[in-house]
Amino acid sequence: MHSHNGNIHKGLKGQFLKFFPPPQLIIMPTVGIDISDVSIRFLELVTKHDNIRVGRFGTSMIEEGIVVQGKIKDAKRLTEELKKLKEEHSLDFVNISLPEEKSYLFQTTISKIAPGQSVRSVLEFKLEEHIPISARDAVFDYEILTKDQVGNMVLSVAAYSREIINDYVFIFKSAGLTPHTLEIETQSTARSVVPDSKGTYMIVDFGHARTGVAVVSRGTLRFASTVSVGGEGLTAAIKKHLPHLDEAGIIEIKNKKGLSQFDTNKALFEDLMKEVKSLRDEIDKRYIYWNTRSTPDKKKAPAIDKIILCGGSSNLAGLADYLSNSIKIPVEIANVWGNVLSFEDAIPPIDKRHSLAYATSIGLALQNLTLERHD
Repeated sequence: MHSHNGNIHKGLKGQFLKFFPPPQLIIMPTVGIDISDVSIRFLELVTKHDNIRVGRFGTSMIEEGIVVQGKIKDAKRLTEELKKLKEEHSLDFVNISLPEEKSYLFQTTISKIAPGQSVRSVLEFKLEEHIPISARDAVFDYEILTKDQVGNMVLSVAAYSREIINDYVFIFKSAGLTPHTLEIETQSTARSVVPDSKGTYMIVDFGHARTGVAVVSRGTLRFASTVSVGGEGLTAAIKKHLPHLDEAGIIEIKNKKGLSQFDTNKALFEDLMKEVKSLRDEIDKRYIYWNTRSTPDKKKAPAIDKIILCGGSSNLAGLADYLSNSIKIPVEIANVWGNVLSFEDAIPPIDKRHSLAYATSIGLALQNLTLERHD
């Protein structure tokens, strides 16, 4: 049986920050590792009989304060957590997501390159016009969006401070793990959830402590930002009004009741709506910004076709409908397996609710996956 994987998302180029291309001898599957402020989540994709299957996967919660807004605050404890995962699951080669809130993402134009020059050398001179760190202290990568007949180009550029890169690489190497690539997390998420490389999509990754909002157009990450609204606000509201509930009870309220009217607890409904409206307002600001901006070559930005929701907190019942009716654009819950496998061929070992939190890890694992075809 041939794989459904003709739909692996080749369009998402994953251009950013591939610092460690593997030796050709490395054929072992690579595990995608996504670190947030509250958890380490990992997932492996393997090929079996010309089909892609999920290999090792898991989530390890980490204590508050180890990572704060993407910045590693306690290197020793994070290294210990990663060592545990390495030993328990025999991990080795890894693709790593870098925190969006520490990235600099911009578009710029450059004129025809003079003989002897490279795009990278020209960009180095322009870098400090766009980011608040010196070119010497930055690590960056780029993708050419358009190029005219004369050679003028519009580029998408992603940059990080060298310090952030070094911190993440040091942690993984100290834990005995071999970094294969590092990539901005929203790019990884997009590789998992964006259904094609032709449209323009806003991705809303609604997590526990924060929400990532990104726009991907024609397979390229064009915009990314972080919103300080997360699902923890929903949890706090439920705990306040229903203090007797355990974690399972809170999850059930979110996933089954959600934004439906609470007949017996109007105050809880109002508090949940307050959190969701905060999220809606932040998404709407970025939606309006995208629709009113122009590209560096003075063209109007392409219109967003739909919003795709992922992240563990996007399981809130009624959220997609509420956002769609409020922002007046189609909103759908992501299918994180759409670019990986067909449900006709295999049922993933992670259920739909939990899989939404694995979108970034899946995208990381998809990065360098190749299939041996036997057509």
